[in-house]
Amino acid sequence: MAQMIRKIAHNQKSYFVIVDLINKLRGEARARQYWGDFKRNLRRKNFQLYEKIVQLKIEAPDGKLYLTDCADKRTLFAISAEVKSPRERLSGLFDSPRQVHEVEW
Repeated sequence: MAQMIRKIAHNQKSYFVIVDLINKLRGEARARQYWGDFKRNLRRKNFQLYEKIVQLKIEAPDGKLYLTDCADKRTLFAISAEVKSPRERLSGLFDSPRQVHEVEW
């Protein structure tokens, strides 16, 4: 099954779930832990990029809403460039609508 990157519209702008991106690029089950470590380093090394991350409420499989780190497309490209990935970079990731799951806000 293809891995999805969830998308949410908020304030007339599209945002994407960063943990989904990490999972897509790295293909590992510990994407949340990797993102937490990466985010701490990002805060120290690239604060301008860190400031562009927003937390939005995203519905989890249990039906509850949780604050989740999200970013717009431009910020995702910047994060993608800094993630050490054994897989492809973000280029071409949004070519297929089947790879993005839209969430109503």
